[in-house]
Amino acid sequence: MYEFKELDTRQLKAIELLASGETVRVVADSVGVNRKTVYDWLKKENFKAELDRQVKELKSNVEKKLLSNVNPFLDELTKIALYSDSDKTRLDAITYCINRLVGTPTKVQQDITGEETKENNNIDIDSVLEEIELKEVQ
Repeated sequence: MYEFKELDTRQLKAIELLASGETVRVVADSVGVNRKTVYDWLKKENFKAELDRQVKELKSNVEKKLLSNVNPFLDELTKIALYSDSDKTRLDAITYCINRLVGTPTKVQQDITGEETKENNNIDIDSVLEEIELKEVQ
């Protein structure tokens, strides 16, 4: 069981930087410690808990911002897909839209009939060895 300790100012700044995507090196330089110290902090439960909380909060804020602008984004994507001067850009926008609606295609084929059509592909090693021996004798 760990003992909860309050985080100091440097740790809080480090958490803020890590949550925003900065590297350990940049974080260490910014708060005036060495990288090992930052790695040690990352092992502590209270530090990890606060980092997780801030990452979740940051993601939530980004999601809210995106959702509040979804209609203008869709309008702009539609304009690009329909009216861009570049064939490649139009294709990319249309492909993106279709993939978001129906899913990205994969190379794996699925059996959607529900019937079992797979053959048993297990190999009996004894049978293979017998066949080899028979061929060598002949």
